[in-house]
Amino acid sequence: MVAAGTGIAPIRAFIQERARLQQIGKQSGKMVLFFGCRHPEQDYLYHDELQDLRRELGEENLVVITAFSRKTPGQKFYVQHRLRENSELVLQMLTKNNANLYVCGSAAMAREVGRAVTDIVKAGCEWEDDRVREWMQSLKRTRKCQEEVWG
Repeated sequence: MVAAGTGIAPIRAFIQERARLQQIGKQSGKMVLFFGCRHPEQDYLYHDELQDLRRELGEENLVVITAFSRKTPGQKFYVQHRLRENSELVLQMLTKNNANLYVCGSAAMAREVGRAVTDIVKAGCEWEDDRVREWMQSLKRTRKCQEEVWG
């Protein structure tokens, strides 16, 4: 799952649903959330709730990787940078574990996330551009990749 800013809202609902399912005894797979905002003290929406959900689900079942674009002056870190830094995890989840990919936030962010994911898969699987493009189209066609984007 990748979200930036208010894009966290649909992702939050998804995570809450998984927590409720776990409460009634239904197990679900590991979730990894890449969340980005400008500054952790100013606009990290639902931070406390996400931490509570991590404890409830088990910290190994909900991994949260953050990107704060204005925390360090002169250095901007966005979700696509964190995806690239965690390329082995992304590759494992998407190609080996058959995970779904959900992207919520601005259209510009979603484009950069798409580039990062295709670059990661292309390099990790040693695929040509056409093969990566077919793979991504297949994910979208089968609803394994869904985007809720605006702007």
